[in-house]
Amino acid sequence: LVLGVALATWAGGWAGGLVTLSVAPVALSFWPRVPPHDWIVGGIALVVLAIARKQIERTFRENDERFRLIARATSDAIWDLDYATGKVWRGEGYETLFGYAPGTLAPHVECFRELVHPDDREELKARFREAIESGQLSFTHEFRFRRADGSYANILDRGYIVRDAEKRPIRVVGAMFT
Repeated sequence: LVLGVALATWAGGWAGGLVTLSVAPVALSFWPRVPPHDWIVGGIALVVLAIARKQIERTFRENDERFRLIARATSDAIWDLDYATGKVWRGEGYETLFGYAPGTLAPHVECFRELVHPDDREELKARFREAIESGQLSFTHEFRFRRADGSYANILDRGYIVRDAEKRPIRVVGAMFT
């Protein structure tokens, strides 16, 4: 951030010159005639940061609402796996497609594995591991998934593997549909 550079310059003493404080979507530029004082720097920084924070919060709320509406609009069972922790977020499609009441399924990958038909578990595990280890970005699997009433649904599961700069998996997101 330019704001950080300007404050760092002032922290070491007055260097003079044009000062620009910028945190999108706000930018303040000025040419001080006298060396700035700490209270001026702090006051300007607080105003810029407060405006930027409000913008970030509004954008976050809009994106969160957009995601929730899209998740509700689809009949697919969408999911989001934190690869490091095994924690899984599941959309409302699990309720409509498979009959599970809200909060019934534990938010962990082990819960998912237990609901895969016993005859499909090893192959699904091997194919998922292959997708992860080979560096793939997406995968498609077919298997049987247990409904709340004990019957099994034939599933097509499509996923996308989110990787970090070193190509290690960090998240896996996907959708299951019948």
